Amino acid sequence: MFYKLWKEKYDNNLDDSSFIEEFLKSSNESLTPLVNASFEDLKEIIHFLIKYPINNLLEHVNNFSHDIKPSMIMQFSNFENAVYKLPIILDTEDKCLSFDELGKKLVNAKLIGACKKYGENHSKVAKECGFVTFDKNGGLTLVQLTNLGKIITYLSKEAVYELTKKLLLRNYFIQNIISYTKKNIVLYSDVASCLSQSTLVRRKGNNKYLLNLILKKTNYEILLNNIIW
Repeated sequence: MFYKLWKEKYDNNLDDSSFIEEFLKSSNESLTPLVNASFEDLKEIIHFLIKYPINNLLEHVNNFSHDIKPSMIMQFSNFENAVYKLPIILDTEDKCLSFDELGKKLVNAKLIGACKKYGENHSKVAKECGFVTFDKNGGLTLVQLTNLGKIITYLSKEAVYELTKKLLLRNYFIQNIISYTKKNIVLYSDVASCLSQSTLVRRKGNNKYLLNLILKKTNYEILLNNIIW
């Protein structure tokens, strides 16, 4: 119902700011349909979010100042593997996979530790988007495809990226850094101060990529000039 009402507001050129704010703060009203909606309803929701102007969302990313934890600052080696290929692998396998199993399928690596870390990092990005969930099986974490993750396997990579940009605007770190850049020049190291120095450097390229992905070719592209990496 949330997305149906939002779509009606938008289609009729009515004020939909309350829906945008609920979406950005990941309210229960906005999250529940992404988890529990029927397959057909979820397809309609995804189509709406893909087509919805990102500028409208960015306009409302203001005055956020969340307490940031390291888990909120994403790390990955290949964004396409995280949000596009990983859901396809899970859908093809039609079962839950461990981090190690996903790592082996995503990248050719002989070291078990390397495969596990690769699978873990990319699974966490997919989870941030709502494409997967984690289930504990004893001491093993298994990655399970959500209905949202299953539907995106039918989309083009371009459509998945367009959807992902909007879903990532709910991430606390991204909300903070965009909010701060609207007011002043900011240091990445200040916004990500919860990270150790080595992790700060390691994740810098990832988050620079994400901010460019979200802000490029929007009305807010100039904000990229206010970030000192």
